[in-house]
Amino acid sequence: MKRVRPWGALGAAMALLMAPTLAEPLPEAPDPAAPSPGSTEATPEPTGWGSLQEWLGLPEWLQLQLEIQAEPMANPVGGKASRASWIQQSTLQIVILPWRQSGSEASRWSMRTDLTFINGNPNYAESIGAVIPLQQLADPPGFWLSAAEIRRETLPGSWGLRAGLLSLDPEFFTAPLASYYVHGALNTAPGLGTADFPVAPLHAPGAVLSLRPSEELRLDVAGFDLTAMAAQVRRFWIEGSMAGPGGWLQMVQLELTPDWLQPSSQPPSLPPSAPLQLPPGSLQLGGYLGSGPNRGLYSSLSLPVGSGPGSDRRLWFAATLGLDPAFNSIRTNLSTGVVVLGPFPGRPRDLLALGMARTGFSPGLQPPLGQEGVVELGYQLRLNDNLNLQPTLQWIVNPGARGAWPGILSSGLQVTLTF
Repeated sequence: MKRVRPWGALGAAMALLMAPTLAEPLPEAPDPAAPSPGSTEATPEPTGWGSLQEWLGLPEWLQLQLEIQAEPMANPVGGKASRASWIQQSTLQIVILPWRQSGSEASRWSMRTDLTFINGNPNYAESIGAVIPLQQLADPPGFWLSAAEIRRETLPGSWGLRAGLLSLDPEFFTAPLASYYVHGALNTAPGLGTADFPVAPLHAPGAVLSLRPSEELRLDVAGFDLTAMAAQVRRFWIEGSMAGPGGWLQMVQLELTPDWLQPSSQPPSLPPSAPLQLPPGSLQLGGYLGSGPNRGLYSSLSLPVGSGPGSDRRLWFAATLGLDPAFNSIRTNLSTGVVVLGPFPGRPRDLLALGMARTGFSPGLQPPLGQEGVVELGYQLRLNDNLNLQPTLQWIVNPGARGAWPGILSSGLQVTLTF
């Protein structure tokens, strides 16, 4: 794949003006907490620079959001070589809610389109001797139509639908706390070594049916046409190729959020500027079946931690198992970590994330690969409603999974700018 200069014109302009960064988009922050009942304290106005919605004076039925994401990273120690890299992603999301003011059923339907431009070097991990990407952004440069779908909102006691050009995430392969991390073994689709699965910004024609009989139970069933996805990628002049067998991909995932996985009490006396809490504790069980055959299982568990620093805490575990090494280069992935909201006094909206993972590769690969591990420490600094900074340190254990290179110490700054 052709190497792309890490500082293109777009990347340099954005870095000088806005210092953008991230990869796969972080989950949207909850609305600021309202004052407690009976309180006379007024909720402060949101801080930030505004949004496209406000600047353009758009109607409620037309919603625009621009997110500029970038990830500079360097490894001063270890690996095949010490290098620095930059990759950037800009995404424009367009949501149309034509029946917003209609009856209850019509108001649940919407249309969404995501347009993404990626610029930079997606091959940083390979250049320093690692197998798993060290960054969330590791996709070929170019222009992507990363979503074009119609959807019905999923509410408790009902069903939801997504149909059109879709990605697996956020419904599948994405543990609720995964997006607080950067390394590929901890973030979106951990342990998925299949080249042509539609993980954002890749997309495929397909549909996702969601059943939610109660607040605590959700079942997602999906099908994707991987053969048609390859044609879509070529249509947008994306570099690279689709190496999988094509055909169809079917997926099923069960998610439980029972009371015993929730905090015993609400976080005490949070200031109005703080998010309400981290995602609720949950148990996910899922599996997939693709052509080949290409089969696999995955699961995740997140638990509340009753006491400790910060206003809210989660301990989590995740595992994936690939059953067909001919089509999935990753055999196993085991990961765990802890996430703390508001770890320091006076910073209620910041977030501390510590995680570790071990990835085992499928037998039969040439050259044979053993295992590669990572320990990651990140701190998300929420400066205002538009700008997040997340410095990150990573230690890569056995980079390349062959014992050929010393461990890698890498540092990066993940920046997210949203309008």
